[in-house]
Amino acid sequence: MSEKIKLPDGFRSWEADVKIGKKEDKVTIGHWADGCKGCLICVDVCPKKVWKPIEAKNKYNGQLVTVVKADACIKCMLCEIHCPDFCIKIF
Repeated sequence: MSEKIKLPDGFRSWEADVKIGKKEDKVTIGHWADGCKGCLICVDVCPKKVWKPIEAKNKYNGQLVTVVKADACIKCMLCEIHCPDFCIKIF
């Protein structure tokens, strides 16, 4: 049994059972919407199209991101590594 991941306050999370190669695993994707400036780097670098832009009129660029396919995540962590504002956590 795996331990429940504690994300920082303000992070929304998605959890999914995933298959990475032949290995079964779990993924927790955390996103801090209040810190996200809608740069869409995560959308661009994700090889599995886990992220999708959504309209957010109160944000800098008028957009934000959300997770649309958590079960497609392969835990490559490219989105977390490239996020300039540290708004993404992958476990």
